[in-house]
Amino acid sequence: SAASSACAVGLPASIFRVNAGSRGLQQRLPLAVAVMSLVSVLSYNIHECVGADRRRDPTRIAEIIKESGAQIVGLQEVHSDWSGEEHLHQMNYLSALTGLQAVSGSAVERRNGHYGNVLLTSCKVLAVHKLNLSYLAREPRGAIDADLDIGGETVGVVVTHLRLRP
Repeated sequence: SAASSACAVGLPASIFRVNAGSRGLQQRLPLAVAVMSLVSVLSYNIHECVGADRRRDPTRIAEIIKESGAQIVGLQEVHSDWSGEEHLHQMNYLSALTGLQAVSGSAVERRNGHYGNVLLTSCKVLAVHKLNLSYLAREPRGAIDADLDIGGETVGVVVTHLRLRP
């Protein structure tokens, strides 16, 4: 598929081998180095698509993501409004404009939609676990813990936004 081929690479399979008998850093390091040289990653707090000029412009955010060339994009502060206007459902809109698959990681349900993290990727998504990281009476927090197929190997990716305020 196109999604999985975008993360396929021409490196020898031996560079990805991990000693199955040990999970120590020494055994995982070759895989980590190989993955870092194979894919580009972007973490971006989009502030509900509002720029420094105070304009809400999801198209501008999509252009920035596309220009980055990143195959794995972790977004924070994404508001996906169910009102029916396409550009207001930021997760779907950004996914459509970038051509990247979207994985929702909403932390807050609002009356008009959901708000939180989003993973955009050209890699094949193998598994997704949504984590609740909320603490006491502070603003709700969550994370997306996803397994992606990168060059035939399973690689874990976590997308979150950790700032806590009352």
